[in-house]
Amino acid sequence: MEKEKQNVQQSLQKSEELLTQSEAEKDPSLGNYQQESQALQVKVAEFKDSLD
Repeated sequence: MEKEKQNVQQSLQKSEELLTQSEAEKDPSLGNYQQESQALQVKVAEFKDSLD
């Protein structure tokens, strides 16, 4: 169980890095992409909190 929890946390960390990276590279013409990205970041943060 502890190993699975670590794997999930590593996956979440990688997801956050990719979201941050894509945020920096995004094309301004994509409109609500930024809102969607922020919504995903919030969901990831909430999920991480639920693991603790």
